[in-house]
Amino acid sequence: MNKADLLEILKAHFSQSPITGYTDYPFRKIIRKYGCRGLIFTEMVSGKGYLMNPKHHEEILRFDEEDRPIGIQIFGGDPESIASTAEAVEEKYSPDVIDINMGCPARKVTNKFGGAALLQHPDIAEKIINAAVKRVKTPLTIKTRIGWSFGDLLSKPLLKLAEDNGLLCAFLHLRSKTSLFSGRLEYDNFRKLKDGFKIPLIANGGIYSKEDFLKTVDEIQPDGIMIGMGSAGNPWIFNIKDTDYKAPVISEKLSVLKEHLLLTIEYFGETSGIHKFRKFYKPYLTGIPNHTKILPELFKAKNINEVLDILNMNFVF
Repeated sequence: MNKADLLEILKAHFSQSPITGYTDYPFRKIIRKYGCRGLIFTEMVSGKGYLMNPKHHEEILRFDEEDRPIGIQIFGGDPESIASTAEAVEEKYSPDVIDINMGCPARKVTNKFGGAALLQHPDIAEKIINAAVKRVKTPLTIKTRIGWSFGDLLSKPLLKLAEDNGLLCAFLHLRSKTSLFSGRLEYDNFRKLKDGFKIPLIANGGIYSKEDFLKTVDEIQPDGIMIGMGSAGNPWIFNIKDTDYKAPVISEKLSVLKEHLLLTIEYFGETSGIHKFRKFYKPYLTGIPNHTKILPELFKAKNINEVLDILNMNFVF
């Protein structure tokens, strides 16, 4: 897919943010089926980790042709390993986009000069982008945050690097690194950055409802929207700007929860699938009366029959 077509999709439809532990193969199947028409991402992979054991990452990076457009995100602080991994996944998987993570706030990532640490080390970021641009033909993007701390705008040098090197766009989280996932959204600072660059800026962060989406658009007029945790247990969120959008009813939420769970078990096996799916019970069931009473039971369930018994005893599908 060429850059022009990709940009049109990014501007017209919501993209799905890569989220470790969430955006796996079954999750992506569900969001595609129930609403996501934009760019989706696999879970992120380590540049060094992939080179050490490519086969280990096949489960993470697997996708089908009908899943396109799809991106693969790479993280790390070593320019050579990121460029080599970008080249390797381009050859093996032919993704539509390769994203370089420059915003992950996790300590295990930033301690190795990856993710959000690159906000404080633009010299390393420059070497990473320069190396990747030389090695791959796939459209490149970066995903970063407004800054390290509230209001510092340390993303400026990274956005300039992305713009000067002809990257497709930048995905920009509306919070700083230190604000993590619940701090104040920096609308004013996003506007300042948008006014200073020509590269398309896709806003990410803080969108869990139609009201959140409308507020974000009204406040900052981004070139596009990327949804993160707001899609967990809520694949319908990708339809919120449709004029005929209706929030899912209880029976629909329960039905898709079951469908997602069964798909996860089919992909990972029963024991691993049950364990991996536990994080989705609360977001799927939120808003359903008395759901909090059964969450402890669901978290303890060890097989599909136990889960279905709990759901069937408490809810009507």
